[in-house]
Amino acid sequence: MNTIVEQTETTEISFGDKLRQTREALNLSLEDVAKAISLRPSILEKLENNEFVQKNVPSTFLRGYVRSYAKFFYVFLMLNGHI
Repeated sequence: MNTIVEQTETTEISFGDKLRQTREALNLSLEDVAKAISLRPSILEKLENNEFVQKNVPSTFLRGYVRSYAKFFYVFLMLNGHI
């Protein structure tokens, strides 16, 4: 008895890609989000590019940046009736 085993390709989406996809799905620019959470667009861009380790930025700060970005989406979605 021959069986064909199909391998499904699972492409995992990185955390940075999830941030970018969420922002784009909400039709927000980096500048819109940066202004709302008081961070530079360049910082948000680095987070979306999965650059979570930076020489001159303490890890505690980066963790806070990620937390602020994620909380922004949660609050934005709640206020707009998506959650």
